[in-house]
Amino acid sequence: MSKTTKFVLASLLLGSTLLLPVGGIAKPNIVHRGLRGMLPMRFGEQRAERDTFRLRKPAVNPAAHRPTPHSAHYTIVDHPNGDPAYRTRVFGINEAGVVSGQYVDTDDGTFHAFLRMPDGSYPANLDIHIGNNDTFALLLNDKNEVFGSYIDNDAGLEQPWVRTKNGAVIPFQVPDGTGGAIGQYINNKGVLAGDYFDDNGAFHCFTRTRKGVITELPDAKNAGTGAGQGSQCVGINEEGDLSGGIIDSNDNATAFIRHDGNYEEFQAPGAGMGPGQGTTAAEIDDHGWVVGQVIDANGVMHGFIRDPSPSHIFTIVNAPDAGTSPGQGTVAVEHREAGWAIGEYIDSSGVSHGYYMKKNGKIVEFDPPGVGDAGTYFVISSNKAHQIVGAFRDENAVRHGFIRKP
Repeated sequence: MSKTTKFVLASLLLGSTLLLPVGGIAKPNIVHRGLRGMLPMRFGEQRAERDTFRLRKPAVNPAAHRPTPHSAHYTIVDHPNGDPAYRTRVFGINEAGVVSGQYVDTDDGTFHAFLRMPDGSYPANLDIHIGNNDTFALLLNDKNEVFGSYIDNDAGLEQPWVRTKNGAVIPFQVPDGTGGAIGQYINNKGVLAGDYFDDNGAFHCFTRTRKGVITELPDAKNAGTGAGQGSQCVGINEEGDLSGGIIDSNDNATAFIRHDGNYEEFQAPGAGMGPGQGTTAAEIDDHGWVVGQVIDANGVMHGFIRDPSPSHIFTIVNAPDAGTSPGQGTVAVEHREAGWAIGEYIDSSGVSHGYYMKKNGKIVEFDPPGVGDAGTYFVISSNKAHQIVGAFRDENAVRHGFIRKP
């Protein structure tokens, strides 16, 4: 099972979230914090798209290139009740081939989360909708425990929810999350790791156990306290080790691992030291391998893999056709398993594509069939069968999910 997500805009890398008005659609004012580092990469569009999905504008620039088609088999995932203006997004897949995602419901016009079974069915009891609120999906574990967030229309805040292995859907709030909260990853023990936001717009880590015990974690040593700063937890392994990063008072990112309550902070080779630059850890596995993102002094993104040896040898990952201008590059290594890794890259036209890296280091770039110039994104989850999931937009900028099989 794997992890964790993204939508890239250069403005989000610099910490601004721009909401576009939609004529004729009355929505409450929603708090969207200015985020930096890995959080906007995973949640930038998630937090804004409820207000923009009817603006079906394709990308201004065509893709700089198209990856060479390979013999892989693709299944396009569209929820049968999805609004044609939005359709479907897919985020996660587990070892059984169950997929998590979200769609805009044709009947009520709001976002719903869903689980799709390996046989292609969408059981009604796995359609998740918190009240009449827009409900977003994220990732799932091997016990079909899934989590996401919803917009509390009364408070105007984004809050987390989790579906337990027994089928109970539980919305919850983090006690000191006066600015809302989001989940980031759930392990097979049912422990959810995430981030909450305080009155200043700073973010902090929390965990929630399967029994519902919420723990607010102390910040890492060098975390800033201003808006868009703080400690952000992105991944958790089966032992409870956490991965993520801090944004310091200078708006620079430093990756961390939290083990037995202690933080180890580190920078990957080539990390820039300026605002909007640095390193964030996306995922840590049970053997101590760490993957993530590094942004250099020119604002170009690269993926990294850090091995668990005492010397912590880094492998910097660059897709062959990744762009080299600020806001371009290889977004991150999102997931790694036995030397096989996945992620996304942004080409020289600012268009996103997927990639996977084989054990021998060869990188294969890909786009699903039907992709338009808005590109392929959220390539953040795969399983041991090397099934990769993600989302893309067609030539009309309508979203679709996909499952890629080798």
